[in-house]
Amino acid sequence: MKLNSSFFILLGAAILFTACVHDEDPVFLDSASARMTQAIEAAQKVLVAEDNCWMMEYFPQKDQTYGGYVFFVKFTDTEVTAWGEVSKNLDESYTSLYKMTNDSGPVLSFDGFNYVLHYFATPSGSNMSNIYGQSNLYQGYEGDFEFLVLKASAEEVLLKGKRSGCLIRMSPFDGDPVEYLQRTKAAMTENFKATVQGSVFTISAFSGQIGGTDYKIEMDRDMRQLSFTKAGEEESVTIGYMYTPDGLKLYRPFESGDVSVISLQWDKEKECARFQDIILENRMPDGWVAYDKYLGTYDLTYNDNEDWLVEPKTVTVTLEQLEEGSTYRMKGISDKYDVTVKYDLAGGNLVIMGQIVGKFGDNDVYFAAMYASRAASGGATWTGWRSTSYGIKTKADSESLETDPDHFVTKFIPGPSAAGKGINSFGLLMQKPDGTSGGWMRPSGDDDHQYDDWFLFKDNYYALFWRDMVKK
Repeated sequence: MKLNSSFFILLGAAILFTACVHDEDPVFLDSASARMTQAIEAAQKVLVAEDNCWMMEYFPQKDQTYGGYVFFVKFTDTEVTAWGEVSKNLDESYTSLYKMTNDSGPVLSFDGFNYVLHYFATPSGSNMSNIYGQSNLYQGYEGDFEFLVLKASAEEVLLKGKRSGCLIRMSPFDGDPVEYLQRTKAAMTENFKATVQGSVFTISAFSGQIGGTDYKIEMDRDMRQLSFTKAGEEESVTIGYMYTPDGLKLYRPFESGDVSVISLQWDKEKECARFQDIILENRMPDGWVAYDKYLGTYDLTYNDNEDWLVEPKTVTVTLEQLEEGSTYRMKGISDKYDVTVKYDLAGGNLVIMGQIVGKFGDNDVYFAAMYASRAASGGATWTGWRSTSYGIKTKADSESLETDPDHFVTKFIPGPSAAGKGINSFGLLMQKPDGTSGGWMRPSGDDDHQYDDWFLFKDNYYALFWRDMVKK
């Protein structure tokens, strides 16, 4: 405990002197520098002193958009060894250099490349099979490899990502990291399964009373998000989570009344989720639709934005089976190519991601995810990404499923992007063989028809503001 108190005293003094010193005697400047050095050394002693390793609860991105992942780290004076969920093989560890430095306080910097610790911070982003099972997120996952040390004790190390601002908790771990990771991976597929009407389903929605209030709770298993919605209301509170061998743990507590929920456990025998003595009832998410029910022809409406003075357009598309229970082929976007649509069993909805749909000369052609908005001039402006990691989901309208299930409405839900804006449109972008942009498939003038066969809905190189599909 002497180490703990020394660290906090030294850190506080270092910050005070850094903030207040201007033209004082050099001896005071030296003192401030010495105090900071001592604070850094104290923090490092805590990291190195752990005999086994630390469990790190790693959440990238400032809003925890991608949820959290469990890492394990072990320190020497100069090197760190890491294991993690993201490893190609869970029994592999990766060792690299690290350093302790100063930025108005001790900073832990994993400055030597480490596959695990740089996984979410690598700009090329080709490491990860992403949240929808796809890859090539070339702008990275906005993760951190440099952290401010907020607290360092034998019981807990608390870090703050310099880039994301996310809090990263590390606690001593006495077990086998590989065994824990293997159990966690197995639990991701074995937990949250229940028998419904004779069939085994992955449960991603629950209901129950928390702190005296009735809630609907939904899991986004791909994005690792848990949403809490009060019964009878539409607005929800969404919190990122990480998987554990017995369920999941939230980035921060969800509070209702006098109850604070930080984790959910899955009871395999009773096939239900619970928190302490609170038992949640399984349910299918609102708007859940079976795979086969999506097969068929739809009226798809786009160009729908109340602030943009352009008439909405409605076109006909068809969903055909590609891989049973998993993917569809969407026909009708172009005679030259089809678009692959994924079925999300847990949510009972559709996912359309950016994807390569062909080649124009030597260039790859991306059906590119876009964020569009109304421009001040009255037109529209947009940004697009040559990536297979951005896209949109759908959610079927519950009322239409009840009143006219053969002609239900499914609405497009904007998905996340690197710009922090919701994906709501698609367009055609080219990529050169060297990986650089080949530009939009935009005609150079009225007489330029080289891209006509590629145009979306035979209309243009983009289709903005996707609204919904109505089954015919």
